[in-house]
Amino acid sequence: MKKRASVGDSPEGASFDLLWRGREPVTRGPKPAFRLGDVVDAGVDIADRQGLAALTMAAVAERLGVTTMAIYRYVPSKGALVDLAADRVMGRPPKPSKMTWRADISAWARANLAVVRRHPWLFEIISTRASAGPNWARWLDAGLQCLAGLPFSASEKMALLLLVDGHFRASAQLMVGAKASEEWARNFGSMLRAVAGSPRYPALAGMLAAGEFQEPGLDLEGMFEFGLERLLDGIDALALARAVD
Repeated sequence: MKKRASVGDSPEGASFDLLWRGREPVTRGPKPAFRLGDVVDAGVDIADRQGLAALTMAAVAERLGVTTMAIYRYVPSKGALVDLAADRVMGRPPKPSKMTWRADISAWARANLAVVRRHPWLFEIISTRASAGPNWARWLDAGLQCLAGLPFSASEKMALLLLVDGHFRASAQLMVGAKASEEWARNFGSMLRAVAGSPRYPALAGMLAAGEFQEPGLDLEGMFEFGLERLLDGIDALALARAVD
């Protein structure tokens, strides 16, 4: 009879098992020198100091003073290690104050952005990794708690939370993602010079001709706050309209 596949049989399933149930290394052979948390902490430190590309099984092994194969006793793949490291650095979300939904969801969005700014490598994987760990679930739950008192259905609240989350991700891309690099900044300046006066880019060309890019404006943090407040204005208006109906 063919063996029935279990959750942990796939790479994604292995990550899920480790995230939600944890797993100490196999008991065969010498007594393990470390706990799973030690391996994850070493991975986080490497990513924080050197970036995600430097986070490899071999690098963690070197940091802990063991062979690369020894690390496979704790985690089955680099992907699983990345999932564990990401969930570790996400930590716990801020608890909703329940004063106002707007203050709470604003604090949620700002705290989300702060985590990614502390760990820039996290941005590289939050849109690509499939495994969702306990801390990710806590952030999701906390965000929904912020919206709990609004007159919307469960699916509508989820859609609104995704809207706020999308604004956070776009802001993170500018602040800490690839687009925040010095090379991108230089390319952006070159792009503006290239489109100046061109009828193919009327909005950009018009702003440049009017000197609007030389006027004092919002920095990246200010753009994040301005965009967040406008999103919340829209949610507030819809909530008030629902209350009147």
